[in-house]
Amino acid sequence: MNIIDGAQQFVGDFLDMDDIPDDKVGHGTHVAGIIGSKGHKMPIGVAPNCTIIPIKVLGALNANGKVVGAGLIDDINSGIKYAVDKGADVINMSLGIKHTGGGLPHRDVIKYALDNDVTVVAASVTMVKKTNIILVL
Repeated sequence: MNIIDGAQQFVGDFLDMDDIPDDKVGHGTHVAGIIGSKGHKMPIGVAPNCTIIPIKVLGALNANGKVVGAGLIDDINSGIKYAVDKGADVINMSLGIKHTGGGLPHRDVIKYALDNDVTVVAASVTMVKKTNIILVL
C-alpha cells in the first residue's frame, strides 16, 4: 500500500506505528546527545539532567543515494502538540520544508506551545541555489 506518491522510496518503519522512534538519518539522535549527554565516553551535554521525550515526526527517504529526513507538515504539527500535551518545557527541532505560498505552516501549533509556556528552539537552513550561500535562521 502506498500512502503517498513515492512511498516506496522511504526506508525504515514508516508504515508501522510503534513505540520505537528509530532515527534512520541520525540527526535527531545526535542533537539529543548534545542536549542531554551525561558525559559517559563523551562530553557532557548542555542539559545533562533533562528528560528527553523522543518524538519522531519525520521518516527517512532515499534521495540520490543519501538517506534524508522527509515527512508531512501535519505530522510535524501533531508531534509539537503531543510534546506540549506531554508536559515538555522545551521543544527542540531542526527541519526544513518545501513551502510555497499560503501562510506559515506551523504558526498555530507554535502559538499553542508558546501559550502553554513552552520554549520552542528551531533551526532551519535555507539553501540558495547556484551559490555557496547557506542561511541559518
